[in-house]
Amino acid sequence: MLPMIDQMVNKFKLNQEGKEEFKGIFRTWLDEDIDRLKMMDEMKKLYSESFTVDEIREITKFYQTPVGKKFLQKSTKSMKYGAQIGIQEAQFKLTERIKPFLEKYDIK
Repeated sequence: MLPMIDQMVNKFKLNQEGKEEFKGIFRTWLDEDIDRLKMMDEMKKLYSESFTVDEIREITKFYQTPVGKKFLQKSTKSMKYGAQIGIQEAQFKLTERIKPFLEKYDIK
C-alpha cells in the first residue's frame, strides 16, 4: 500500500509534517481496523479450496528456489487480492479517519 500512499501524498503536495500525519492515519487504520486473523483465515480457505496439502508442499518448495523467490518478488496480483480481502470491510473506517485530515489541509 505504500506506493499508493506515496502517490496520494505527492498529489496533495503535503509538507513533511503532513506526509507523516497522513501515513500515520494509514498505520492506525491497518493496526486497528484490519482483522488480520480473519484475513489469514480467508487466505487459508482460498488456498485449501484450490490446492491439496501435497500441492501446497510442492508450491512451498518452489518458493524456496531462485525462480520461486523471483516470482514472489514480482507477483503483485495475488498480493493485491489478499489485501482486498481484509481491507474491504474496513474501507469505511479509513474514509472516516482521512476526512478530518483532508479538512485540516483543505484538500478536495
